[in-house]
Amino acid sequence: MARLTPGEPITTAGDPDRARPAQWAAGQPGTTTAKISRCLKSLRLHGLIKQVARTFKYHLTDLGRRIVVGALALKEMTIVRAVAAPVVAA
Repeated sequence: MARLTPGEPITTAGDPDRARPAQWAAGQPGTTTAKISRCLKSLRLHGLIKQVARTFKYHLTDLGRRIVVGALALKEMTIVRAVAAPVVAA
């Protein structure tokens, strides 16, 4: 299961050289800085992330952490069921 480490910025994934959206987008094919900025703004407006003052880093809020944990649990249950399902030969 994925781990959520408290205090770790979510946009840099622990890599301080990729703290800005432009640097983060460089490692993601098909992603533009505008797309990342829109996603970050949407998450911020919904109260799921908050920006660290005077930096380009973001942290999950309590609400964001609860939603991510729930989504990861749902994803894991879905994958486990899909893998555990018997294959029916036609």
